[in-house]
Amino acid sequence: LIIHLEKFFLKNNIKNILDAPCGDCAWIEKIFRLDIQYTGIDIVGELILTNKEKFKKNKNVNFYCEDLTEYDKFDNYDLVLLRDFFIHLPLKNIQDIIINLKKSNCKYFAFNNYESVNFNKEISTGQHRKINLLKEPFNMVKPFYKIQEINNENNPDQDNFIYIYKN
Repeated sequence: LIIHLEKFFLKNNIKNILDAPCGDCAWIEKIFRLDIQYTGIDIVGELILTNKEKFKKNKNVNFYCEDLTEYDKFDNYDLVLLRDFFIHLPLKNIQDIIINLKKSNCKYFAFNNYESVNFNKEISTGQHRKINLLKEPFNMVKPFYKIQEINNENNPDQDNFIYIYKN
């Protein structure tokens, strides 16, 4: 995923990204070596404090504690990455976030999509299910760019993709 994202960053002149939720940055910290301004947000305050301490020497990296279901500050980012997030939200929250993304002036936004899902079931916040944003109630169009997730060393997840949309 990092290799494909780096190619996308270079090809599309990505200089700053918002990673939400950022979690512990275990997978994405590899991009910190690039000349990219990285902002991570997460609702877990302790995680944000840990990340701030862990990456305090990197001036291109910032972290903030925010609730993404109430967040609408997507402006001025080249890419807003919402990886492994929508799978935990009720449908209405996802719809609201997508509306906010489309209203913003971010250049691109991205999230996971599971192409084999034919029906998006409702859940409570924090539960988990796969979601297909090409289906009801979202009916998104095919993405500008698509990256297949890899479970482990060269093992593609046949169902999980990162969809990147041009705003």
